[in-house]
Amino acid sequence: MLVGKYLSERFGDVEHQEKIDGHFVTDAGLSYAFRDTPIAQELKFALQIQNLFDSRYVSVISFSDYNRAGSTGYRVGAPFTAMLKASAQL
Repeated sequence: MLVGKYLSERFGDVEHQEKIDGHFVTDAGLSYAFRDTPIAQELKFALQIQNLFDSRYVSVISFSDYNRAGSTGYRVGAPFTAMLKASAQL
């Protein structure tokens, strides 16, 4: 499985003075199951990769703007992350 996610440019403030670039992030996944093995009815392995190309991006923008003098906070997106999962059905 290969998944691409795109978020277009947006603004970090209510007056649209601070532009945040858009970004594209690719995730991937692969799994395989062995059936009727000597140790289990099914033995399954899965690999999940988030942010395959290690893109740098702003994932969340939060701001408080009660009187237009509010503050803005940014959260960076998750870096390249790989997870391996193994499961067995006995």
